Amino acid sequence: MFENRKKEIIKELNEAIKKGKVDSSIVNYLLRINEFEDIYTTSSCAGRVIVLIDGGSKKNSFQVGKWHDIVSSEDIWNKIIQYSNEKLVWLKQEPFILHIICKKLIDAIKIIRIARGIGFKHSGIISMKKEKIVCEINGIDRIEIPVIINKKIIINKEHLDNLVDLINFKLSRNRILREEFFKKLFDYLSDKSKS
Repeated sequence: MFENRKKEIIKELNEAIKKGKVDSSIVNYLLRINEFEDIYTTSSCAGRVIVLIDGGSKKNSFQVGKWHDIVSSEDIWNKIIQYSNEKLVWLKQEPFILHIICKKLIDAIKIIRIARGIGFKHSGIISMKKEKIVCEINGIDRIEIPVIINKKIIINKEHLDNLVDLINFKLSRNRILREEFFKKLFDYLSDKSKS
């Protein structure tokens, strides 16, 4: 059962990669994780910055700008201006997130310890079923700020410039911690596969 589900998920991942729906900066890591026995990845995001029109629910909200790397305040400002007639618009910097399915509890515990050990303190096991233990790895850097309320821009360009400097700092730290997590994860998985 575990192996069949893993094959299905890897097939879906490969299709998503071909369509460009997987963050290019972590594709190779996901493929490598999926080579190991007893684990596989599901959803993931390398970390990103988005401008989001809030429609009152997830279903009615949509992204109007998305970046996975260092972003310019001009790009964000242009999106804010473009959507200034909206009732509520958010600027968000979201951290790395990764879901790893483990067949064995011992692997899930070790993966969570690795994540927490590098500072991903909001990581944990979010579901447990027979041969399906779901680990959620969550980065720590996050910013959420409304930029338009009731069709009024509530941030000026100078404040946005300062905020984007902070966002870019957090994106860089997110990348460094993400790389450290993958290195330690692969060290563990490689050692485990040798024994």
